[in-house]
Amino acid sequence: MEKTRKCKKCGTLNDEDSEFCTSCGNTLNSKEPLINRINFPFKKKNILILIGIVIIAISAITLATFLIEPNFIDKNFEGTTILLPENSNFVNSGGSVYKDAKSNITVELLKSPNEVIDARASNKNETFASNNSNIINFYYDTIIVSDKNNNYGVKISNVDEDFLMKIAESVILSPMQTEKMSGESVKSIISKGLSDYSIIGRYPHYKTFSINSMALVKYSDNKDVYKVNVNLYTFQGTYYSSWYEVNIYVDAYTGKIVSKQPVNPNANQV
Repeated sequence: MEKTRKCKKCGTLNDEDSEFCTSCGNTLNSKEPLINRINFPFKKKNILILIGIVIIAISAITLATFLIEPNFIDKNFEGTTILLPENSNFVNSGGSVYKDAKSNITVELLKSPNEVIDARASNKNETFASNNSNIINFYYDTIIVSDKNNNYGVKISNVDEDFLMKIAESVILSPMQTEKMSGESVKSIISKGLSDYSIIGRYPHYKTFSINSMALVKYSDNKDVYKVNVNLYTFQGTYYSSWYEVNIYVDAYTGKIVSKQPVNPNANQV
């Protein structure tokens, strides 16, 4: 048999039907390798396109995550620090209330036990948690953090639920309890505020008053208030017409009128 198949490795001539070189053992099969003859569904070009799509998708997810979760830094509110979005800009909107127009997050400093009580009372759906130094309450998108004795705290509203715990646990409260008002200050508030109490009579009348008693008491939800017992008088011309006995309850820290309650039946119009 004529030797017509030349080994590509050593140059030895082999029989035409030989599969291996008789000299070095190298394969003499000139057919296309199996891996080249398989019809892959993805050609090299398609694979590169697919890799590009995956890279773009990963980049998009990373960018979206960055945009959704901003960087947080400590923000200072009259000594109290809170971890909040770095790009937020809180502006005082009156009293001890600060608001960021972009995120709509609102920070309200609670400077007395009564304000802490009021904040919790206005947010009924409560779940409770605490850390080593603060008492923390969650109400949907609102956080209320107070010191262990509930003397002062902060209310943070309109918070994304994903950041509630992160922000709540970051709060470092600065002691800011407001002192109770003096009895004389409360009397002054009552004197200046008589126009708030309308006494309705059949005829035009003139109002005057006298304070019978005043005491610091616990009101609803254990709030500290001054209970002031007052007689309110009306006159028709120069003649005494009628009087009304009323208990007026004044917030011991802010001086705000909490409630007014008639004592005698004739005071039901107060």
